[in-house]
Amino acid sequence: MEAIVCHRAAPGDRIAQACVRRPVLFQGRKVDFRLYLAVRSFEGREAYLFRRFYGRVANNVYSLEPDQAHDHHTHFTVSCYDPDEAVRSQQLMVPYDDLVAELESQGLDVAGIKSQLHDLAHNLLAAGSYQIGSWPRSRAVYGLDVLLEQGRAARLRAVVDASEPAEGDVEQLRSAVMAVLAAGKDGSASSAEADVQDVLHITSKLWNKCVETKDPNGKAPRWQLQLRQLASDLLSMLKEAELPAGWLTVPFKLYFQMLRLMAAAYLKIGNAALALQCVQGQRMLPPRLAEQCSVQYQALQSFLQLDRIQDAEKELQAILSNQDASKALCLDALSAVSKQHCTSALHSAIDMVLNRFTDDPAFVCSLANVLLSSVDKVGAESEGADQLTLMAVGKEAVLNLLNNGDAGARAKEGIFSLLWNRGTEHFQAKAYSAAADMYAAALLYATADGDKAQTARQLALCHLGADQSSKSLDYVAIAEKSQPGGISTAFIRFKVATQEAYSAGASAVVNYIELSDYFNQASRHMAEVGAAHFFGDDDGRPRDLEWFATMAWNTGREAGLAGDFMSSAVLFGACADFYSAHPVKDVANCGRQKVRDPVI
Repeated sequence: MEAIVCHRAAPGDRIAQACVRRPVLFQGRKVDFRLYLAVRSFEGREAYLFRRFYGRVANNVYSLEPDQAHDHHTHFTVSCYDPDEAVRSQQLMVPYDDLVAELESQGLDVAGIKSQLHDLAHNLLAAGSYQIGSWPRSRAVYGLDVLLEQGRAARLRAVVDASEPAEGDVEQLRSAVMAVLAAGKDGSASSAEADVQDVLHITSKLWNKCVETKDPNGKAPRWQLQLRQLASDLLSMLKEAELPAGWLTVPFKLYFQMLRLMAAAYLKIGNAALALQCVQGQRMLPPRLAEQCSVQYQALQSFLQLDRIQDAEKELQAILSNQDASKALCLDALSAVSKQHCTSALHSAIDMVLNRFTDDPAFVCSLANVLLSSVDKVGAESEGADQLTLMAVGKEAVLNLLNNGDAGARAKEGIFSLLWNRGTEHFQAKAYSAAADMYAAALLYATADGDKAQTARQLALCHLGADQSSKSLDYVAIAEKSQPGGISTAFIRFKVATQEAYSAGASAVVNYIELSDYFNQASRHMAEVGAAHFFGDDDGRPRDLEWFATMAWNTGREAGLAGDFMSSAVLFGACADFYSAHPVKDVANCGRQKVRDPVI
């Protein structure tokens, strides 16, 4: 059964799937319900469930016998897509009324089942809306395949995208366009208005579903070619049609819609040259259509694909200057340019967009996210995006904006997380200078004392890695001020102090008394609270214990060689305490033996 589920190819995109082993049957055969869910909005969760579902029945009688365990026609309800005509013809589709009658004959509560289906669709919409952004013009239709278990619980088996464009949509669009032109010639305004709505509905469906599978030759599918021919036919008919004065705006709008759709299709399959031709066609239309920001955005995408950077920069400036361009579109345009690493074009663009949306703290957070996510990994490629982000979030006007109100506080927290995460990526790559820049900016946006202390400690480690002990101690002091008595801060202070001692050279005067005091305090505190509470990490405790013990041993030996035997004794004692707390007995015994016989 698992092999069938894994390897049996099913048509269409599957968003989710599940398997039910004890289903309710239709006349002894497995049956699923096909429902349609039309989603109008994920933000606000507005959707409509078509009530008159229908059933699809498996070809064979249901059986759990071993010889039937892997039989497709026993366990799968859909065979209408099978390439074999004989198999396709066996598919039984059960209308709503017949399906309800069968369920009632089995004593099932149909009203209860309908309620379950409604709840199932509601829960699916709630779960599916997670992290889906707002886009007012978005529409979608999904096919829900549902099975009933013998316990009478509705189980969602699959969610299928049911709004894929088809060649029939283009033919339907052609018929609707002809109706519009006919109404225009007859001067029937009311009829034309209804026909225009049909055209816009079909065109919007194609527009929203303009996502192609690119074939090896980069060719568009047949329905796209049909659409291109329809647009060409419409342009010819517009030139020849004798339409009433002032009425030409309606067919112009239709032509504009189709050119926009064609440009999007060509951009999807990577043919930017043809997409640009469609954009140029849109710009030959009346200004009310030609100057729309969607035209500018398609031109921007085309120029970027063609590597015409200067032209792309001009389109970006035009979009950001267009008062009709939404915040989302401006961010999309900035994202497209930043992914091409065109940092020179983005300096002035960022100033423009920040000046335009000065009253929206969340926009600043979104802008930082767009810039930082424009590269896949840190390094030389991310340098430009990092600097642009630091420039944007470091502006005084931005800082003042984010210090006001709850919205500012939320945006501030988001920016802190973005900067912290990018700094951590650099830190893990041992790019300490780049990491320090990000952490320093994050420190400006840290509000909680714990965040300030943690960021300051990371900055201390960055400067420690760059052999800048003085700056490291400055950030240790900030961490201590934000979170007094923190063990993590004490660890870093130890590291800085010991690194200074070892890197200064034999001629330097090392304060062994201060170092011995640090280690003595640490060992006493560990004895008071226990090693588990002192280190707080069971997995990392042996490593930390060995680090403290080794550092105490090395420092004690150096103190003895320098003639400071009192400090040396204290440090060896601390070393013994740390080794004694080690969970591995062999390591503990070896350490204690080493302390008993120090070689100085």
